[in-house]
Amino acid sequence: MTGPQQRNGLGPNGNGRRRGRSDRLRRAMHVRDGMQQTARRRGADRLRMLRLGIVLLLAGMLSGALLLATTTLGAYAYFARDLPAVDTLDRRQVFQSAFIYDRNGELLYELFDPNGGRRIWAPLQEVSPWLLEATLATEDPHFWTNPGVDVPAIGRALLQNLTSGQISSGASTITQQLVRNVLIPPGERYSQDYLRKVREAILAFEVSQRYSKEQILEMYLNEIYYGNLAYGIGAASWIYFGKHARDLTLGEATLLAGLPQAPVDYDPYKNLRLARTRQAYVLDRMVTVGFISEAQAQEALREPMRLRSDHQATIKSPHFVWYVRDLVERRLGRDRLYSGGLRIYTTLDLNVQRIAEEAAKAHIAKLREVNANNAAVVVIEPKSGEILAMVGSVDYWDQSIQGEVNVTVAERQPGSALKPITYVTALERGYGPATVIRDQPISLPQGAGLPLWQPRNHDGKFRDNVTIRQALAPSLNIPAVLTLQEVGLPAMLANAHRLGITTLRDPQRYGLAITLGGGEVRLLDLTFAYTVFANGGAQVGAPVPPQERQPGMREYEPVAIRKIEDAQGQVLVDYRPPPPKQILRPEFAYEITDILADDLARAPTYGRNGVLVIDRPAAVKTGTTDSFRDGWTVGYTPDLAVGVWTGNTDNAPMKNVFGASGAGVIWNKVMIDVHRYLKLPPRPFTVPPGIRRGEVCGRQEIYVLGQTVKCWLGPGAQPTPTPSEPAPTPSPDAERPAQPPAQPTAQPQPSPTPRPPAQPTPAPAAMPPTATPSPRPPAQPTPPPGPAAMPPTATPTPTPARSPAPPSKPQAAALLGGG
Repeated sequence: MTGPQQRNGLGPNGNGRRRGRSDRLRRAMHVRDGMQQTARRRGADRLRMLRLGIVLLLAGMLSGALLLATTTLGAYAYFARDLPAVDTLDRRQVFQSAFIYDRNGELLYELFDPNGGRRIWAPLQEVSPWLLEATLATEDPHFWTNPGVDVPAIGRALLQNLTSGQISSGASTITQQLVRNVLIPPGERYSQDYLRKVREAILAFEVSQRYSKEQILEMYLNEIYYGNLAYGIGAASWIYFGKHARDLTLGEATLLAGLPQAPVDYDPYKNLRLARTRQAYVLDRMVTVGFISEAQAQEALREPMRLRSDHQATIKSPHFVWYVRDLVERRLGRDRLYSGGLRIYTTLDLNVQRIAEEAAKAHIAKLREVNANNAAVVVIEPKSGEILAMVGSVDYWDQSIQGEVNVTVAERQPGSALKPITYVTALERGYGPATVIRDQPISLPQGAGLPLWQPRNHDGKFRDNVTIRQALAPSLNIPAVLTLQEVGLPAMLANAHRLGITTLRDPQRYGLAITLGGGEVRLLDLTFAYTVFANGGAQVGAPVPPQERQPGMREYEPVAIRKIEDAQGQVLVDYRPPPPKQILRPEFAYEITDILADDLARAPTYGRNGVLVIDRPAAVKTGTTDSFRDGWTVGYTPDLAVGVWTGNTDNAPMKNVFGASGAGVIWNKVMIDVHRYLKLPPRPFTVPPGIRRGEVCGRQEIYVLGQTVKCWLGPGAQPTPTPSEPAPTPSPDAERPAQPPAQPTAQPQPSPTPRPPAQPTPAPAAMPPTATPSPRPPAQPTPPPGPAAMPPTATPTPTPARSPAPPSKPQAAALLGGG
């Protein structure tokens, strides 16, 4: 056995224990005698004569008038009119279940058409000999010798029908049943009239001449309906007993062999007593035919029937399974998905999935008292782009939290988790970690008749002048707004889309508040975008199909499927990581990583050695939206990227749950436990050759060798050259994020969470064309020590050409951003 039949959902390789070709099977298949061989040697004349003989016999089922009025040749032409071609029997498309596995071969789900049923194709040599003998004894004892129809049985049936005045006996062979189920049109299939029986017999005879008995029996056993949506013996064996068809015992085989006659009546889950009565009949037939002894039959009747308690389709990681289903249906089509017998091997690691699920459930249980009832987690391997875990909610089956909603692909506001994209856009435009930004009150017009927008930091404080490092690491809001105002919304959105964000497609809706999370993104997309920073500016993933690719959007996407095979073993999809696509310069990506991994720089907001510190170098960013409706934490090491969301699916606000105290705790647990499970040793982020540490803009900071840096952000800023002579090696400080914390803890306690402003000010309904000074600016701000020419004005005024378009009203919610 090769191909997909080895992996049909019944085990990782389908090898199991093989029965060999036992005496029972040899006996069952050796009974074929000279009649079969003679039938295959018949010439055209003998074939025609036998056809006419069948017609003459079966024509008695019609009225005497028709028989008398028609010649033998005319009767054949009448019955054989419009018969379907039998040569397509083995080429027809037979629906088969698709099976979805995790990356280690563990079955996640058997996927079948809800309007059809379940089928697992089982080759004849992979079916228990007990099942073959039980089926033949019950349905067609002379199968190996008859020419597709059982002429003596038809004679007996005809006599019974004429005596009773109605059709009470059909005498259908296995070949006739196959013809009825496959070649006879559905509208005629169950018609109890003589015409259908005659047409069925003719087709059965022609099928018997074209195909071998083994082919016919295999097609029959994989076509017949066994109840409970099980089509074919492969699906029936799995649904009723959870095993491969080759491993059925005598008792199990005889129970199944009795079901096709009336699968609803004999359903063992609903009426086991009646099913066992039918089983006794099958065993009696096997004794009569000589396949088994009376003692074997009695032993089989005493055999307990251990039916599967979970006979309904079970599913693991349902959010991910449905994500994969939709992906395959969109890319390969619904027909192939539900009919092609696909074997879909995914990127999911069920053990990583369970780690993420347990971490999310445990922490949400503690947060329910502050009105947080849900969480979502994504784990991605940066170097391959593969999704290792996708937790769409803490409980898929909990309707009270709308658990069926997959929040990892839902559009939610990310808070400050979007700020790294704003700042990397600034780094590309000549700014650096040492660049100084004003952190002072500002007022921005929202439009005619609307109050000024006065964005505030999460703690309500102002810090006068801060560097980009001092602004991004502790997640200050005002510097982020001014940075976006300087670099421009179009440039920031272009980077977001290249990094992997698939939303934020309508620039007219958004304003400067987008850097604080004023636009909806997907957790899966944002986590994938962070893998670019983890990879030193390179993106790795599955190429977006040309028909789905759009200008300016990502060319790679997160990987959910490693391999797909069809029922014949043909490989349809085989993912191999493509060459990395450089989205950002390695130096700029590293500068963001260095800042996000700087525990000292973020201490003013998060404290030291809090939940954002793990047992290895890690870069991480949190986000919290207005009224605490969403809490985010997204971070990465060189080996893993993990994104976490906490909140309520219905968008109800939590009570003072920041990104760090909610999602951050889950992120910490998942990061530590998954690295440990995968046996990934701590390792530093790679420092690009162009990164140096030295004096720049009047302070010690990392910089890009040979780059000219604007030492302050705002109009009139002049570039300042960085040192041009390269140092022999980067200083130890340049790899500061690469050093693990001095005293790592397996499960650090959450740091004190910052308090929100007492009365947060609503954000703008429209973003401004200009920035106007706040009524309360400091009178004489102190210039930073670096640039000598720092403008003395308190609030920078942007150029109108760079002003973003006003956002729509739904984007006007004030965002906490930090924490």
